[in-house]
Amino acid sequence: MTVTVNGAGGATLNSSGIVVYSVGGNGGSVVLTNHAEILASGANSFGIWAQSVGGQGGAGGSSKSGVAGSGGQGVAGGAGGSISVDNTAIIVSNYSIPIFAQSIGGFGGNGGSGGGTFGGYSGGGGNAGVTAGLTTLGANGGPAGDSGAVTVSNSGEIAVVNTSSIGIFAQAVGGAGGAGGMAFGSGSGAHVSVGGSGGDGGNGGSAGLVDVSQSGGAITTSGDQSAAVVAQSIGGSGGSGGWDFAGAIGPGVAAAVSVGGAGGLASAVTVNMAQAPI
Repeated sequence: MTVTVNGAGGATLNSSGIVVYSVGGNGGSVVLTNHAEILASGANSFGIWAQSVGGQGGAGGSSKSGVAGSGGQGVAGGAGGSISVDNTAIIVSNYSIPIFAQSIGGFGGNGGSGGGTFGGYSGGGGNAGVTAGLTTLGANGGPAGDSGAVTVSNSGEIAVVNTSSIGIFAQAVGGAGGAGGMAFGSGSGAHVSVGGSGGDGGNGGSAGLVDVSQSGGAITTSGDQSAAVVAQSIGGSGGSGGWDFAGAIGPGVAAAVSVGGAGGLASAVTVNMAQAPI
């Protein structure tokens, strides 16, 4: 999605000035160029908002059976698209962020749970390598989507007058991996064995590069606890492993261990303020 805003005159707004976003599935890329002056005077108003968010993966279905139950796998989250913002005009915000640029990877879907109850006779086993018995399996959580790269180039003057404010906010965040499904099994009867295995958590998404370049115009923040630029690349958290429970009235019980997903990688962050006063 590409948006270009031209204009010699200024605009006074009670809400956000320019809002461009792409959400769902794999988030599309957003390219925004602004040459018009913006005054965003309302509460929670933004001068420019550019965002791409990957869709969340669907959760796997749960299953319960008299003999064996296995949940469905979580679906992968969509990727966040790249963000590019180029501003050359004056932006003034009384309460919020003059330039907000963000790409977020979608969360992975949670794995479905598996459950089973068996009340008959078995010659032994479980899911620990023997041939007979009751088995319940929680499904793995879906992997998260990666975020896209975020680039902000600004040559216009920026001013924000409220406390705890930010002049330019640029962020790339990988999605969180889906949680593994639970496994629950129980049995009764002579020599019944039960095995349960919780699903593994999905891996977190990686975060893209973040690059902010400010040239020419000044960034002015007048409130306490304020920052001219906040630039972040944050890898997504891994999903938690599903817990497992196995119980039996009889001589054998087996339970496997589930594993949490790996966290996503962060990428490089570059901020160039060499030609701009703060």
